[in-house]
Amino acid sequence: MTVVLFEDGFESGDFSQWDTTLNASGPTGQQIVTDIVKSGTYAAKLIGVSSGSPTRLGKVLSYEDPNATFRLSFWM
Repeated sequence: MTVVLFEDGFESGDFSQWDTTLNASGPTGQQIVTDIVKSGTYAAKLIGVSSGSPTRLGKVLSYEDPNATFRLSFWM
């Protein structure tokens, strides 16, 4: 049985489905863009200014089955 816990193709045009966002300081950070998409209309672009200013997205997932295995997929 496959259960999808979370999926976001960024097609909402924002980061509203994410729990945690941390923007890097400076002119970069998190952006929704249309020029580098894998499929659809939108993609996320994360740019850190330096190693001391990371940019992150976070999502807390909960699934209560001690025998479950998980697969994480993402495109970079």
